[in-house]
Amino acid sequence: MAVALSFSLLALTAGSALVVRRAPDASDCPGAPALAAMIARLTSKAPDPADVAAPGSERFDVEFSRSAGRYRVVLRTSGARAGVRTLTDAGATCASLADATALTIAVIVDPEGVKLDEPAAASDPPPQVALPAAVAPSTDAQPPDVGAAPRGPAWALAVDARGGVAVGILRALAPVGVLAIELRPLRLVSVELGALFGPTQSLALERGTVDVSLLAGMASACLWPYEGAVRIGGCLGLAAGAIRAEGRGYPVASEASRPWLAAVAAVGAGGAIAWRLWWTGRVGAVVPTRRESFGIEGAGVAYEAPTVGALVTAGVGVSIR
Repeated sequence: MAVALSFSLLALTAGSALVVRRAPDASDCPGAPALAAMIARLTSKAPDPADVAAPGSERFDVEFSRSAGRYRVVLRTSGARAGVRTLTDAGATCASLADATALTIAVIVDPEGVKLDEPAAASDPPPQVALPAAVAPSTDAQPPDVGAAPRGPAWALAVDARGGVAVGILRALAPVGVLAIELRPLRLVSVELGALFGPTQSLALERGTVDVSLLAGMASACLWPYEGAVRIGGCLGLAAGAIRAEGRGYPVASEASRPWLAAVAAVGAGGAIAWRLWWTGRVGAVVPTRRESFGIEGAGVAYEAPTVGALVTAGVGVSIR
């Protein structure tokens, strides 16, 4: 499979560190230990895997991502002749790009001693990697199939926690929290299950207050048509739970809880931070099936919610797979 490559000349010395970062959509690409093992099959001078390389050390920074149906890796090398290489591949999995990445690093680390013992099958040609003339291996040797990266389906599982504000649900502005599990069976599609929590808000009314809170479950389906350094998409779903209200400071104690059901539509965005961490944010409309109002009989209404509310949240997530 052909791999497009653009580069500037790099150099690496012994004792180097290998740092690997993967975007959520490239979670099937190898991490630092797996990529180091692939390089070690080709040369005894493989760099050591590390979560974070010490400042000023000789190292490879490897960043895997995927967008528009193509896997992409950016190799950054520090040192006297620091530079950057970029490889892309349109394969269904990250395996071919992982092979090409391991071979590229091995040739840079050990240009004279790379072990290319196993010719690739004719039906599965190896990635075509253009190398600097000064470090290119012998032309009569064939790159091996050293596939150590996962070749399974490119589905992903992640958990994210977000905080923000609810507009026009419990009051004009109220804090909320969201905890969600995201399953991505396909690259462009995800399904989310989570919980929405609105902590108690006190609404002043004459001599007392009306305290209101919200707890609901959420389910939504999302489509992510744009994926690059930042992924952007939209989600549609439902939220179902209960709103609880309690009057305080009045002659007669009163409290009530009733079901709350709403449709939710949101625009979302997210991107990688480091390792398996990524940031995420949502801005959406909330349309309850019933317009809520909170008050005390004989004292009036403390707050009447509009027909359409909004949720604005942001937070961080972690990829499990």
